[in-house]
Amino acid sequence: MADEFLAIMFAGADTVLRIARRITAEECAAEHYAAWMLQAGLVPVPPYDDVPLPCVTLADAPDRPSDGMFAGCGNTAYIVSQAEWDAYVALNAERAEAKRRKTESETREYMREIVRAAERQGGACTREEAKRRAADWINAYNEGGEGYVPHYVTTDELDDATRWLAEHPD
Repeated sequence: MADEFLAIMFAGADTVLRIARRITAEECAAEHYAAWMLQAGLVPVPPYDDVPLPCVTLADAPDRPSDGMFAGCGNTAYIVSQAEWDAYVALNAERAEAKRRKTESETREYMREIVRAAERQGGACTREEAKRRAADWINAYNEGGEGYVPHYVTTDELDDATRWLAEHPD
C-alpha cells in the first residue's frame, strides 16, 4: 500500500484532519478520473477517523501551494506534519473556547436585560396578564390595528433568566 501521511482538508465550510495517501493508478482508472488526478488525488485511509475542525477555515491554510485534493468533492488539501496537526487541533480548541465564552457573555447580558425589563415594568406578570396588557396596548395606542407592541416579561421568563444567571456566575 502507498505511504500514509497526515493531511488537512478544506472543503467549503468543513475542515478536517485525516490520515491519507495518494490515489493509485488502478483507483484512477477504475473511477475514470482525469489523468491529473493521479498527481493530485488523495484518498482517506481507513478507519476514516476524521478530526473535524469547525473553527478552522481556509484562511488558516498553510502559506504554500496545496498538495492535492480528495476525490469526490471540491476541496483543497495539504500534507501536514504532526506538529502542524497538533497546532490545528489547538487552534480549533482555542477558537471554540473563545466562541463559547462570547456566547455565554451575550446570553448573560440578554438574561440581565430580562431582569431589568421586569423591574422597569413593575415586576413580571403571568402569560395571561401579558396577553391582556398587549391587547390593551393595541387598543389604546394602535387603535386596534397593527403596530408596535411592547414585550411584557412573564414570570416564566424571569424565572428562567434568574436561574440561568445563578448557574452561570461571572
